[in-house]
Amino acid sequence: MIAFALTDALVTLGAGVGIWRIWRARRDGAVRMVRLGLAFMGLAALAGAVRFASGQVDAMAEIHSLASSFAAAAGLGLIAVAVVMKGLDLHPAPAL
Repeated sequence: MIAFALTDALVTLGAGVGIWRIWRARRDGAVRMVRLGLAFMGLAALAGAVRFASGQVDAMAEIHSLASSFAAAAGLGLIAVAVVMKGLDLHPAPAL
């Protein structure tokens, strides 16, 4: 189970680094969607890392499953929409 905890921890770290690297472009609407999508992915991976590292594999299975399903649906959807917006050169309203 330690391999699962390590891979989820690496996904969490990768999402955090991704958010940090694109932070300076925070006024761009598409980048905001990417950051939010990465945050969802990172939180789901964090739930998995805690689940496997703590040994509560059965107790946290439902929480991790719900977080992963939400991250897959909402997080990847936000990232995909942001990529399409950048490709089509669409500009959403800037952040306030």
